[in-house]
Amino acid sequence: MMKENGARPYIDWQNVREFMINDQNKSEEEQDEQIDQNHKKKIINMVRTYLTENHRTTFGQAIMSQEAKEELFDHIYYYLISENVPLFENLSLREFVHIVVDELAGLGPLEPLMKNDHIMEIMVNGPNEVYVDENGQLKLIPDIKFESEEHLQLIARKILNAARATVSLSKPTVDARLPESRIQVTIPPVARNGTTITIRKFPPLNLTEERMVASGMMTWDMLDLLKVLIQGGANMVICGSTGAGKTTLIKRLAEYIPEDARILTIEDTEEMRLKNLYPQKHIVSMECRLTDKEETTIDMGKLLKSALRQRPDRILVGEVRGPEAFIMLEALNTGHSGGLTSLHANNAKDAVKRLVQMTLRAGLQLSSEIIGQIVSDTIDIVIFQQRLPNGKRVIREIVEVLGYKDGKASFSRFLSTLSRKYPTMNSVVTIVEHKMGILVSI
Repeated sequence: MMKENGARPYIDWQNVREFMINDQNKSEEEQDEQIDQNHKKKIINMVRTYLTENHRTTFGQAIMSQEAKEELFDHIYYYLISENVPLFENLSLREFVHIVVDELAGLGPLEPLMKNDHIMEIMVNGPNEVYVDENGQLKLIPDIKFESEEHLQLIARKILNAARATVSLSKPTVDARLPESRIQVTIPPVARNGTTITIRKFPPLNLTEERMVASGMMTWDMLDLLKVLIQGGANMVICGSTGAGKTTLIKRLAEYIPEDARILTIEDTEEMRLKNLYPQKHIVSMECRLTDKEETTIDMGKLLKSALRQRPDRILVGEVRGPEAFIMLEALNTGHSGGLTSLHANNAKDAVKRLVQMTLRAGLQLSSEIIGQIVSDTIDIVIFQQRLPNGKRVIREIVEVLGYKDGKASFSRFLSTLSRKYPTMNSVVTIVEHKMGILVSI
């Protein structure tokens, strides 16, 4: 404290000396800790590169699979031994490998949600809000939160690292795929409430015919009709909202494609994985590759053009969203019948309207009337599928596209849960035989 006569304040040099010594010791400890952290980071980066190059499938699956995580542990354990990597004095090799596995494949608060087979989708809206789609119902999980925005971004980047993708301020929104899931990540400032993560899990297809009918997804008449249409080579569009079960229905209907048909699947992000479901079938799967450069980007349009040179008997397009719709229509209208695709629409009529709108975006010098006629000539059947408020997914109607005139498509309704009147199966078969030119026995 300064004295009134202006003398120098009293300084306790003993305290100053002790403070400087403690501060020096603390700096040395922090320096040692920083060295350890840098060494740990270097080892983890080495392991990540090794796993990405040599065990990418297991690396991707380990995020959601305990079995794959145990396999990942073994790969890392023997890799560190083979490379003779110097570790830490206070940790055994097994303890350190557990740390590395948690760092690379652990998802913190999301871990129990990943292990729950009843949860199909996980939606993270910032660090304090997590929703799930469980058995078709959207639920808030109030007990699951992240420590901070930084913790949430760490988890997001961990997921993307396994998918060989990155997110940054220059690229704040990223779509990626792991073997058993599809991921979408958006970070601030684009995401205003904090980082968002949306994970769509690809569960095993366990829909038997009996379960499809018992769940109310369709009636036996609908199932019999769809079998006829698939086997007869009808070009079909499945429409509905997000989460209505469009891709699941395509996967299920693919079972009825004749065994001798060569099937090409084309998707933005591979979800169908038909070869895993039907290994005995002749299936070729292709997936888009989106990059920052036009010359290295492989979009849906390029894959459709490529598919035509690969002798396809059936072309299955996961979902059409834009100008590639015209290329798909050309493919299905030039001798490649039996095509299947999906799109977002509110009903069967809207599906045809959306196809016309998407084709117009291709910049063709054609009127909407002519494009509408091309759509009606190409697409034979539209299936409208809906997710009900109780979470059930049902086929609401199956319609035949008859034509297009004066800006409107005309339809003939085969079967519908929107009406109490159902045609007999014999009349339906007669219509299908006439339309498709095939002989049917049910």
